Amino acid sequence: MKKKLLISSLFLLSLGKLANAQSENALFFDNTDDQVIVASGSSVIAGSTAMSLTMWVNPQNPFPAFPDFDGIAGIRNNADADFYILHLNTTDVEARFRNSTGVNYDVVASGITLNTWQHLAMTYDGTTLTLYLNGVVAGSTPATGSITNSFEDFLMGNLLYQGTSFWFNGQLDEVSLWSKSLTPAEINCMINGAIDPTSPSLELYYRFNQGVAGGTNTTATTLTDVTGTINGTLSGFALTGATSNWIAGVTTANSSTIADVICPGSTYVFGTQTLTAPGNYFEAFPLAGGCDSIVQLVLTAPVINTAISQSGPLLTAQQAGMTYQWINCTSLQPVAGATQQQFTATANGQYAVVISVGSCSDTSFCANVTNVGLTDINGSAVQVGPNPFTDQITIDAGTLAVNAIISVTDISGRMITEFTNKNRNRIVIDTKQWNKGIYLLRISDTSGYLKLVKM
Repeated sequence: MKKKLLISSLFLLSLGKLANAQSENALFFDNTDDQVIVASGSSVIAGSTAMSLTMWVNPQNPFPAFPDFDGIAGIRNNADADFYILHLNTTDVEARFRNSTGVNYDVVASGITLNTWQHLAMTYDGTTLTLYLNGVVAGSTPATGSITNSFEDFLMGNLLYQGTSFWFNGQLDEVSLWSKSLTPAEINCMINGAIDPTSPSLELYYRFNQGVAGGTNTTATTLTDVTGTINGTLSGFALTGATSNWIAGVTTANSSTIADVICPGSTYVFGTQTLTAPGNYFEAFPLAGGCDSIVQLVLTAPVINTAISQSGPLLTAQQAGMTYQWINCTSLQPVAGATQQQFTATANGQYAVVISVGSCSDTSFCANVTNVGLTDINGSAVQVGPNPFTDQITIDAGTLAVNAIISVTDISGRMITEFTNKNRNRIVIDTKQWNKGIYLLRISDTSGYLKLVKM
């Protein structure tokens, strides 16, 4: 385990940002064919005697009317599973709950405003269906029963009625589905901030923070459920331009997103969480009044490749564009001036490189350098072959002096064989028992070496 990264200073930064507003992304639905499909979304509330649906909505259609009602979001099969909000006419919205016996309960309320972000919430507690507009009760009606159908899709931007699609014209953000009846206090906390994805009974939660606002987003076709339950699939969107695309979303207070880096092998403390891997994390920080401020942490980890290659005394780090410091593995001290991707050892020994990216670093294995001060035998009067070899090496000594010392080491420096030339012009070394690998042949008379490879 490498150094532990404690971020008390980051918490001060986060808490300092909690009162700041933050604009994030949303989706613009074009009233033609744009929708988000959450397959079998009804499964998360099936059997529950309490449920809630919340969203931020910016309606754009001035004259919705049958067959052009604007289906904002929810579940609808018009038989035994309805829980949705629909833009009914210029100023009115309809909230409907239909239970498993086919009995439906409706709340129709006025006060919706075109071309303006506003918060809608509908709750059902087993006895009453209530619709909230910007945290204020807009209407309610007695209701009973539950939804038992687990196979109906949860839709955003469309609701189906007898084969007709009620396409939505407008913008959606921060959609959530719950298996509980939210209280007025909880709804007002949502209006003033984001939702904690770890909240009990929160079944689906879509923050709409994918894509680039107004950019080319043809690959951003998934709406992420931050609870990890069921992601939504975008259908019909152009995903370019100012409409039918990802756009700038609603601006809310008491929520923020911060970005930081976790070093490989380190831990990162974020509120109550101790993190060991990159990812998106959420933490709730209590505020006055009973609400929480939700901080999203986008945690990334740099990729550090510590592989090095060796050619004699020349060592090369395989990853380019980093910060380097070569060190002596014996003393663990840096080699003065050795801060480039390549390093040529001037003394025999073991060397490694510390590679750094920002505040993170990692260290390579130690490479053994044993041939400093020696020259290549190739080109001298002494001939060695074959290379690569299998069962034996033959040395044609040529003018090699009597009593010259011949030695072979493996790449780690371990001595394999060593002997003195006894006035032989041709020397054969048996290598049948040697492992496959790289070996260095040294002949003291030539002050040289030759790298050999056994196949």
